[in-house]
Amino acid sequence: MAPEEEPSYGRRLLVDIVDETAAAEPSRPFVYAPRSSKPEDGWEPITFRQVANAVNHVARLVADTVKADSGHHEPFPTLAYVGPSDIRYGVVMLACIKAGCKALFVSPRNSTEGQLSLFERTGCAHLWYAASFGSLVRPWLIKATAAGIKAMAVPPAGEWLHSDPQPFPYGRTFEDARWDPAVVLHTSGSTGIPKPVVVRQGSLAVADAYRILPDYQGCHVVYKYWADKATRMFIPMPLFHAAGLNAGLVILAIYYRVPIALGMPHLPLTPELAVKCLSHSGTDAAMLPPSLIAELSRSDEGVKAFRSLKFLSFGGEEFALDGNVTDSFHVGSLSQTVGNALVQQQVTLSNVIASTEYPRPFSSAPTRARQLTRTV
Repeated sequence: MAPEEEPSYGRRLLVDIVDETAAAEPSRPFVYAPRSSKPEDGWEPITFRQVANAVNHVARLVADTVKADSGHHEPFPTLAYVGPSDIRYGVVMLACIKAGCKALFVSPRNSTEGQLSLFERTGCAHLWYAASFGSLVRPWLIKATAAGIKAMAVPPAGEWLHSDPQPFPYGRTFEDARWDPAVVLHTSGSTGIPKPVVVRQGSLAVADAYRILPDYQGCHVVYKYWADKATRMFIPMPLFHAAGLNAGLVILAIYYRVPIALGMPHLPLTPELAVKCLSHSGTDAAMLPPSLIAELSRSDEGVKAFRSLKFLSFGGEEFALDGNVTDSFHVGSLSQTVGNALVQQQVTLSNVIASTEYPRPFSSAPTRARQLTRTV
């Protein structure tokens, strides 16, 4: 028997990996989602087969609406989506790629002026939103529809995940698609109107190519380190943000085959909730906002939860506006004092550097135990 061919790391397309995994390992978990609003009820797997079927189902809808309305003349017409942080973000992103469109994920905290500017700058003519976000989007939905944007409330995630299988071939090679848009995110708008950032398929594939890099001075590339250590990682970051979408749903779940456990989509991430999530989600690693880590580091319960993890990463700062949306999310770092205290209590920290424009610059992680709070 001929030896199995090594995957072409760094030249693999996301939708191809999902389809191939769904065919070869249909029951393999893609992500884990909370069963209810109570962490004690646990998390349930969403499989690659379910995601692949949902992507094909939604790709057909996107092709029949967004792509068709563009007259097939505009390259990669835009579909905006906003909703709670659940698997629908991944489905919409991958479906748009297959349908020759691009998904625009907008923060629900943007001003009406900011949303309309993003729609205009990306040529967006279609907006989908989760029904539970109806009252939230209404103020800017009125102006958007007046500007000719077609809006539609989408069904719950379960309806897409349990849709009948209907193949939707992609057919583009890596050379064809490397400069195609994978998704459109945006800047925070903290210094003015938020600006769209188009993330290319090739730039995401760079993180996949890190697999082939050798260790450097006793350090793995951070994603190789995470994949070697973790079997399931808790990442409650918003999925309209690069930390949740690119790091979690794309790079870890698809490229590195480490399923993530999503956060509670309709609850603010308090210290108490975070400890419960770590206890009941079946995770052995996590990425959390620095402010939350700092607060939990002051409690025995928090340190105990962190110590049980293979590693703890930090990737942003967030404040909950209410039970449904994240009011603010920006990149931050953990203080040296907090980090040193956690390391001294046998908590393994693993930090990364990143940006929306470039999802994951090269970061490394020590493969041997070291008394270090920060490494890059």
